[in-house]
Amino acid sequence: GVTPDRLVDTTESKRRTLAQSLEKAKLPSGYDADVVEAVAEGVIFNSLDYLLKNHVNRMVVLRPRITPEDRAGALLATFLMVGGQYDFNFDFADVTYLCCTEVIYRSIHKRGTIDFTLVPRFGVQTLCADDIMLYHLRQEQPKFDVILVAEEDPKSKKHLARVETGPEAASRLRELMSAKLAPAGP
Repeated sequence: GVTPDRLVDTTESKRRTLAQSLEKAKLPSGYDADVVEAVAEGVIFNSLDYLLKNHVNRMVVLRPRITPEDRAGALLATFLMVGGQYDFNFDFADVTYLCCTEVIYRSIHKRGTIDFTLVPRFGVQTLCADDIMLYHLRQEQPKFDVILVAEEDPKSKKHLARVETGPEAASRLRELMSAKLAPAGP
């Protein structure tokens, strides 16, 4: 459902950018281009397999519970951010630069019943990864499906990841976040 012709109210330049993003199947390294992330180099394509093998101490993958139409809209929004510059100020009020969680916020906030609340930190409104996970865990009706929790396996000499999926992943996420879920003391 993600095609450049869906961008009826935008510029030809944005349609071309989207078409180029949709054609990108492989990274120069040969890995599949299946993740969009915001890092110091900007908003780029990367590979889940590469990240799991090389850069992860812990990763949680959540899938928003939204309609196929909203999902296509979220993907369109995400692909249009590719090539953007990184936001080292983590300032969600400035849309010209994007940090990692800001890509998520700008893609899925207000889609379906997802309604994130920005949190003031050091004088700017932001949303961190813990905020997203706590938002999910505190909902009476979950807004996401927990797809996987990957953690560096402490027993692995090669720093390989241990991956939980399904109910085990959901349980592990709750366990990891339990201290932050507990009510604050007196």
